[in-house]
Amino acid sequence: MAVVTTGPVPGETVWLAPEVIALAVEVVSKGSERTDRWHKPVEYAAAGIRRLWRVEPDGVVNQFELAGTAYTQVGGIALDALLAGPVPDLS
Repeated sequence: MAVVTTGPVPGETVWLAPEVIALAVEVVSKGSERTDRWHKPVEYAAAGIRRLWRVEPDGVVNQFELAGTAYTQVGGIALDALLAGPVPDLS
């Protein structure tokens, strides 16, 4: 899942340029934990996606920002609290 600053051009591929992705969100699922926690963050960081949120099975949203070539955790919040709160600033 991604939050983008601009949508895809009609008739073009469904792939998005990394620079239009304001936030990538991964929902950790049983059976894909390794991919969701280790492989995808490496791919997103290599592409230059600035923010990554990872929704864990226990309902915690771990928030990361790109620092150089890897992500650094900058926060964590319960999914319920995140959904009930104000819209996060992704600028």
